[in-house]
Amino acid sequence: MLVQLHAHQVNILIQLSLNVLVVQQTTSKTQLVGLVNAVMVIYLLLKQGLSSQKLVQNAQIPTNSQCVCPANYITIDRDDVIILTFQQQQSGQNLDSFQCKLCASNTYQGPPSKSIWSCQACPHFAQFYNDKTTPYSCQCSDSWEPAKDICVRSSDVANLTRGFPLYYAGQITYNYLLDFNDDRTQRTIAYSDLYYQYYYYSALGCWKDQDPEKCQILANLCALTLYNERNTTCQFYQYLTTLYPQTNTYYGDASWVNTLPWLYYSQKPSDLIKKSGKVDMTVSFVSGSGRNASLTFYLARYHINGTFLGFQQLKSQLSICPLNYDDVLNIFKFGAVSQNECSFPLEQLILSPENQPSEANVFFDLFIQDRKGNLVDVPVLIRNFIDKNDKLINEGEFSDDWRFVRRFFLYDTISGIEQVNGYPKLAPSIVRWAAEIKMKITLDPNNEEQIYLPYLEITYKEKQANLIHSNTLASVRFVMDYYQDMTKFWKDILIAFIVFHVLIAAIVGIRLYFFILQNPPGLLQRKFTAKLAWKLTYLVIDTWSEIMFWIVFFTTAYWFVTYKLQANAYLLLPSVDDWTTSYRIFDIVFGFILALRFIAIIMKIIEQSTVDIFFIDWEPQPAPRDPHPANRDQDPTLAQILNQESIQKTDKNIVWRSIFLANEFNELQSEYRYIKPETTLIWFGFFIKALGWEYFAEANPDVNATDNDLIPINHVLKFFISAFLFLFIMAVQYIVEAINSYTSGLKFNEFQDLCSITNISILMMDETFHGYYIHGQSPSSYADVTLTQLKMNLDQEGTANIGFRPRGLDNVQQSGVSDKVVQSYEIYLPLGIRNSYDEIFKHRNYIRLLEIEQKKLQKEQKKRSDEINKKQKQEQDMLEEDQQKLIKAQQEIQSQIKAQQNITNQKEAMIKEQEMKRFDLNQNLKAYIERAKMNTSVYVKQREPLERLVKMKPSSILLGFDPGQVVLNEIKRSENNSKQNNSNYYNNAMNRNQANMSSNQGSQNLPGAQQKPQGISNDIPFFIKDYFANWPSFTSILYCHLDYQVLILFILLFSLFDRASGSSIISIGIIYIVEKILAYIRQKLGESNLSKKTIIDSRFFV
Repeated sequence: MLVQLHAHQVNILIQLSLNVLVVQQTTSKTQLVGLVNAVMVIYLLLKQGLSSQKLVQNAQIPTNSQCVCPANYITIDRDDVIILTFQQQQSGQNLDSFQCKLCASNTYQGPPSKSIWSCQACPHFAQFYNDKTTPYSCQCSDSWEPAKDICVRSSDVANLTRGFPLYYAGQITYNYLLDFNDDRTQRTIAYSDLYYQYYYYSALGCWKDQDPEKCQILANLCALTLYNERNTTCQFYQYLTTLYPQTNTYYGDASWVNTLPWLYYSQKPSDLIKKSGKVDMTVSFVSGSGRNASLTFYLARYHINGTFLGFQQLKSQLSICPLNYDDVLNIFKFGAVSQNECSFPLEQLILSPENQPSEANVFFDLFIQDRKGNLVDVPVLIRNFIDKNDKLINEGEFSDDWRFVRRFFLYDTISGIEQVNGYPKLAPSIVRWAAEIKMKITLDPNNEEQIYLPYLEITYKEKQANLIHSNTLASVRFVMDYYQDMTKFWKDILIAFIVFHVLIAAIVGIRLYFFILQNPPGLLQRKFTAKLAWKLTYLVIDTWSEIMFWIVFFTTAYWFVTYKLQANAYLLLPSVDDWTTSYRIFDIVFGFILALRFIAIIMKIIEQSTVDIFFIDWEPQPAPRDPHPANRDQDPTLAQILNQESIQKTDKNIVWRSIFLANEFNELQSEYRYIKPETTLIWFGFFIKALGWEYFAEANPDVNATDNDLIPINHVLKFFISAFLFLFIMAVQYIVEAINSYTSGLKFNEFQDLCSITNISILMMDETFHGYYIHGQSPSSYADVTLTQLKMNLDQEGTANIGFRPRGLDNVQQSGVSDKVVQSYEIYLPLGIRNSYDEIFKHRNYIRLLEIEQKKLQKEQKKRSDEINKKQKQEQDMLEEDQQKLIKAQQEIQSQIKAQQNITNQKEAMIKEQEMKRFDLNQNLKAYIERAKMNTSVYVKQREPLERLVKMKPSSILLGFDPGQVVLNEIKRSENNSKQNNSNYYNNAMNRNQANMSSNQGSQNLPGAQQKPQGISNDIPFFIKDYFANWPSFTSILYCHLDYQVLILFILLFSLFDRASGSSIISIGIIYIVEKILAYIRQKLGESNLSKKTIIDSRFFV
């Protein structure tokens, strides 16, 4: 049997024969398959009529030694006809000259401009060679339609286009097209050359021939439209899925059918993503004992022409931004959230195909490898997905309306080619790229250390090529997001939230009840409603912000400990995109805490800056000088009697002691701080920035203080880190202050000593009847002494001299310097004293009104005077009528001068009366305090432990009785006092106490009245000793009392500005500015209040 074969065909047969020999070394079954393949190839060659070839010897040999043969002939230089038998084979011989050989039917040699050394057949049997076209081409025969480089039956095309026309397949919609300003627009192109070339080719090849490669092309074309269900490519694919049975039960999704690639998921998202057991893997933060500390993914890669490019382990392929080796290791470390952002030049996408990114127009299927080595499918969520109703259903939060798919790509530079026959070489008019890719890995809350099925989330963006220049950049982002489903956690938090709000309501109610006990509505009358509203507002704001801060702190501490300090993966942080359900809750609560804490501090500053302050001067009054010594033996006139009474009721002590003490108190109330702001912020900056502790807040389960650009800082964890550092620094400073209080003493103790040296007590009322008292009565009774006498007095006091009374209210002699003497007390004033105090400031307010009126009159007078002076210069030219107006204006000025004089007289009278009342109250208070010292068991008390814990008024303290009767008693007492001599004040006070005890017997059942035990006076205040003498209670009206609240504000402000600016240093600077503003406000308000209440001009404050 002899067969004539050409050389290139013989090469194929030789190769097949070698394959047969190799196959013979295997099983007999494969032997048979190899032989059958060889026989089939020989049969096909014989069928093509290879023996019918004809040689032409008279070829034209040009001078350049190239043979140009006639049409349909090729040039040969050797006799490639060989004799092939089953025993031997003989090669062809070299020819003496070039010869032309006729090509077989349905083959062609190409254009006749150069030598062609082989005959080329049309790629499809239904095509014929047309040499009438330029260039020569293969064309489909009648009843056939072209499809890429083959022909398809016209009848099949008609059946296809009846339901799925090519026109709609070639329409590509770009719904995230960026314009010149990067604003989102939309555009649909009517012709895509890629789809016009490939649609019939892939659709009919997959449908009619069930060709797997053509089905892959159809799947790729659908993926390029972002699964737009209005595009006929995807519609036809979905139609094909209804024709075939499910192909693989292992993956359990009915959408994967025979012969077709897997594109869509038929399962609901909740069943697909949030179903336990889909990934057989135990995860942990530390590898070992069958636990995985890192995840392994694989990519199946496909060319646009349907060629399978093989599997690749996922490294950095999905990140358009570059990643180094360590970065790749980090992104697959379980629990380490990674975020890679950069800008890349879009110009790369409009270059020639060979210069485009290597992954351009490559399609991927993603898998995760479980512990057994099985590849588990990873669903893909295309955010730009458009359903058949032309809706973007994959937007927003997780929903069962979402549609997951399988295949995706990174760059699309071919679907936007609009020129006919422009694919693949021409540039597209629109390019598309994956602007944001997020890998979502979730812990299974129902199974410890198990994960749900991961999924990939992609957002594509597009841009027109004519808007792309050499400097056009696009922002891209790749996120590896390991997170926790917080649904169950927030349910537990909601329960705790409700419980704590009940606790808040209880605390506010208890504190409000104690406030009402200290401020009985029957005694306050019309003032009660306003005070109650203010107090209720402050209590709600202060208590809520306080408790909620600690709830947030311990919640973030729980996240930090379970995420950072555990080897087992029991908890992950919320997703970086989970703002709606997790971070939004945190942000809302955080915002309310910040706002209410700031309001609470402002309200407290206002309260501190409106306290009533009264200096009680214990210095004995010097004897008054007789203004008329010559008339001492004569009876005084009425005017002399009234003047002498006025002199007697005027404080004649030197004022410099009061000014000096007021200056020290002014400094103490605003400048002294337990927690030094500068110290706190410097140390905080040292820990958070210099030591890099802010990196402990990175979304990485490892605890290290190294900066990793890929791992974002979680603002919830950073809130805990910053709060912990601030609180730690605060605690250290408090401890240092506590140690100082027992070694060298605090500034409060020094100030109490100063009160004793100046012989002045201070009464500070933070509420109507409640306040604080520093007993500053000098043991030596005198303060206006020489320096030598002062030193002697202090030395004698230190040696417990018998002649010196103790500093405190205890009427017990000191036994030595080591005994602690209490000088600071809480005080409860009875209504009578409170009314006397208020009378002083009624005059003070009236005086201020007079001063305002006087300034107004002075301003008007100056204006009138200027007008008159101007007119007087023109007097010679004035008419009589104008002169009359001038005279009238001068009369008005004189009237204003008289009015000013009247105001001045009234003001002086009011000042004298005010001073008399202040002096009177000073003398009365001294008498009442002396009376209390004589009966300390009744008037000087100590709180029980429970009362001390809740700052409750002891039940034995009475604030007042029938308010109406007490007011009448005060009026009568005021009238009686005006007729008494200064030397009788102590006795008068005793008599009034006795009178009040008898006058109120019938008024104890009226509203606001309290049952009065026998032997207790209405006018004597009650004192409660400070339990901690080194930490006096009056500090609650000082700015240092707000140090803790201000520190909480520091924490909140740092978290706010650090998140907004991204810089810890800037945040610290802003905090320092806010602190200075608050301190300045407190200093100015406190100074103004001190000046007003002590009647010491603020110009004396230095």
